[in-house]
Amino acid sequence: MYGKEKDGNDLGSYFLLPISTVYTNSKTTPEHASDPGFIAFYSKLPLKSPETGTVRLFDRGEYYCAYGPDAHYVASHVFRTNSVIKYLGSGGKSAGLPSVILRESQAKTFLRDVLTAKQLRVEIWVPAPGQGKKCVKFVLDKEASFGAV
Repeated sequence: MYGKEKDGNDLGSYFLLPISTVYTNSKTTPEHASDPGFIAFYSKLPLKSPETGTVRLFDRGEYYCAYGPDAHYVASHVFRTNSVIKYLGSGGKSAGLPSVILRESQAKTFLRDVLTAKQLRVEIWVPAPGQGKKCVKFVLDKEASFGAV
């Protein structure tokens, strides 16, 4: 340690890995990250955003996803950082679709806050019937607002 040569069994090189390599979890990595079908579906949806009073979440089974302006809203209000935003499709940060993943517990807390304190409308989208693992079509499953919770 002090003045000794490092041997090959030293774990010091482990800590030089980028943070994304150390913390990447296949369960929370979206399967649709480069799926042009979902991006095309999302671009055809009517424009809604937290600024206009509506938040959209997409149910992916074990987790929820927010895209576009909703992803930026979730990143700033839940995680308080934009570093959690992943960009789907080609173009990366400049032309990709922003995406944020929420665990179920995070989504419940977020929804409680959005519906009660912020008084926004919420839409929950689920995969359309017959969709496989890579869901590209979704249907509106639930809508909620402060007055109709």
